[in-house]
Amino acid sequence: MQLKVSYEDRSDAVTVVRVESDCPGGTVDVNCAWELRKVMVQLAEQGRRTLIADLSGMDDINSVALDVLVGGLKRAHFKGARLSVVVTSERLRNSLPKAGPTWSYRIHDTVAGAEEGDVVRAGRHTYEHLSESITLVKVMLDLDVYTSVGLRKVLVDLIKQGRYFLVIDLTEVEYLDSTGLGVIVGALKYVRAFEGALALVVPYEPAVKQFRITGLTKVFPIFRSVDPAVEFLGREVLGAHARR
Repeated sequence: MQLKVSYEDRSDAVTVVRVESDCPGGTVDVNCAWELRKVMVQLAEQGRRTLIADLSGMDDINSVALDVLVGGLKRAHFKGARLSVVVTSERLRNSLPKAGPTWSYRIHDTVAGAEEGDVVRAGRHTYEHLSESITLVKVMLDLDVYTSVGLRKVLVDLIKQGRYFLVIDLTEVEYLDSTGLGVIVGALKYVRAFEGALALVVPYEPAVKQFRITGLTKVFPIFRSVDPAVEFLGREVLGAHARR
């Protein structure tokens, strides 16, 4: 049985890295896993930000190859890539470990499903579970006394679902008043009651200034992009697990 690793740029943002066999089914061996790892890390280093590892033609993976593959997924993630794995074999799906607290990948049945992603629209906002513990909430409009109600509902619903580690992305927000700030402060108090944590993504100085003049920069960890905020929460997850 011969295995081949190839890749295809599906768009400016998405690259599919595919493992193919010259006969139906097959097991990913260590040589194939090393090649897959090398290609994915190189693509991440080249700036490809969404990588899909298509293993839909594979039935299984041996233990050594699995360690190599998982190591490659971690390295690609830490170089900035968002990762998905496509599997159709139940045996292979069960072999894949759950994503760790400081990195993540998503498992899909089809490449099309991986391309669509797992973003959930909640009113005017969206959220995405980045790992078993961490959820990214994107706020899609300015926050005032009228619009903050929708964000409060999204945050409360997520916390009630047991999502206690939240990244709130305020990239699209140009203005937020005291009501909007109050909703975010309330969410922080809520997650802390469950040993959770909250981080903010605020890339623009005018919005950062609103947190600074209210003294909230001393309360919230604020980052200019999503990845460092997620890494910070990953460490908070580990700390929470150590305390339990």
